[in-house]
Amino acid sequence: MKILLLCFALLLLTDCSGQISSQKSKNIIMNDSAQTNSNVIVANANNWTPIPYESSEIDEVKRRASGTQNEKFRNVPDEFKNVDFENFKYPAVRLKNGEYDDLDPDNPLSGSQSFSISDILYVDLDIDNKKEAIVMLHAVGCGASCDGGRSIIYIYSSQKGKLKFITEIEMGSRSDGCSLKSFAVTNKKIIIEQFGRCTKKSYIDENKNHSCKFCAKDLTRSIYSIIDSKLTKESSVVIEVPERDVMGYDAEININE
Repeated sequence: MKILLLCFALLLLTDCSGQISSQKSKNIIMNDSAQTNSNVIVANANNWTPIPYESSEIDEVKRRASGTQNEKFRNVPDEFKNVDFENFKYPAVRLKNGEYDDLDPDNPLSGSQSFSISDILYVDLDIDNKKEAIVMLHAVGCGASCDGGRSIIYIYSSQKGKLKFITEIEMGSRSDGCSLKSFAVTNKKIIIEQFGRCTKKSYIDENKNHSCKFCAKDLTRSIYSIIDSKLTKESSVVIEVPERDVMGYDAEININE
């Protein structure tokens, strides 16, 4: 009988110890999670609902609808009629016929880079009732391997017949993180979503530690406005989402004045 009582007591102690250990583990996980999430803001801040992350590709019907909606913003206003953005010197590159490529065909991985225009949109971004030009470039860099491409956005205004550079917004590449997920304009606000944590610099993922070269975890949504011909970042929030492979992802463009 004494032996049975002793065994029963040992079992109780073991179970309690396990529960205490388990509770400690839970507390550690909860504390780590709280520390990790301390700088994370809820996704619906600033009254803007981000494009759903769950779908790997944007539904084709929706993409065609956005493309049709965006088409009217590709009409060139009179004040930009004399500007040839396809043959133009940008801060990063001079384009000819909408492209630049220093690729060596005999050695394609010799540190080359290429640029091309992916879109040109004309949208009123401030309160002067005049449209600004949004020029979107796609750039690819190659060394030992290629980076999957990155987006560079230039914004120009036309004042008294003269072109004025407003700003440049550079995204990260598909391999390095902070690549473009979506670009939208609504109520004179520019909303940019990027893959990764990109609150400090738009082309640097602050937590790049992923399971594959083109994998990205989390999203960053930044909201900008143009005030007195200057770009102002109003907010930048991180949205926690699972890791995914973003190689070849076709960013969605959605313009709605």
